[in-house]
Amino acid sequence: MAESTLPEENNFKTTKLPEITLEFGKSTSQNYDLAVEYIKKNPTYTETGQGKSVKHTANYSLANINPFFELYDLVSGWKSTAIYMGGQQIPSQKICQSMYCYKQREKAFDPDEYCCGRDDAYNGNDNDFGCRHTGIDVYGWHGLNGFGEIKSDGSFAVDKNRLIHAVSTNLEPYLLCPALNPKKIEQKLKAFPDTINPKTNKSWEYVTEWENGKDIAIAVKKKEKRKGEKYVVKDENTYQINYDLTAATSSRSSPKKHAARTGCLLSILFVMCFITLLVIIF
Repeated sequence: MAESTLPEENNFKTTKLPEITLEFGKSTSQNYDLAVEYIKKNPTYTETGQGKSVKHTANYSLANINPFFELYDLVSGWKSTAIYMGGQQIPSQKICQSMYCYKQREKAFDPDEYCCGRDDAYNGNDNDFGCRHTGIDVYGWHGLNGFGEIKSDGSFAVDKNRLIHAVSTNLEPYLLCPALNPKKIEQKLKAFPDTINPKTNKSWEYVTEWENGKDIAIAVKKKEKRKGEKYVVKDENTYQINYDLTAATSSRSSPKKHAARTGCLLSILFVMCFITLLVIIF
């Protein structure tokens, strides 16, 4: 079987990020005048043609992508709108899917952590391959289910070709992202272990399903990484021991308390009988 590979690394991995060219023509939209006002603020703005044939064009840097999106939000639905990168026209949906994610990355506290899905409090979507859109969540509840099979010795044989194919397919809409490095992701996938056995590799655990009264292993998943140090707030084992000791002490002391309560009742009955006797006599 031929070895799967990721698509070639995009040609935007240069020291200088590429520019996006946005172009639109005359429109009957109520946003037309505002769009013209926006695009004219760009120092690279050019205007060609006249009347209904007029074309407004400007270049936008990926290092500062916000102005592009501000304008694109106004003109995205127009037939005359076109986007170019590297001199080639790019489908707007494809470029914007990549650029929107890149925009979120630039806003993140730690851009690299954002790419790996580690910018939130949920560890299940952490990604070790370098892009949150690979679609392979090794820390998720399903782990590598569908990307290999369990062997009789409890190990999991990874289907590397299927894994690489899935990542390749999932990343296609994002290949124009300036932060994406497909070659680096491919290297990580190829370095991924061929066999994983949670019985010997404590970084992994089984993904199981209940079948005929048994918990059956169907795949493996990576254990979520604990961030920070471990601080024990409450130890259930210690709590149980203390609870048992308290219960035992209470049970031993209960007869005395019962006797004390019985003695009090007898005293009350004696007083009541004495008062009744006095009433009868007098």
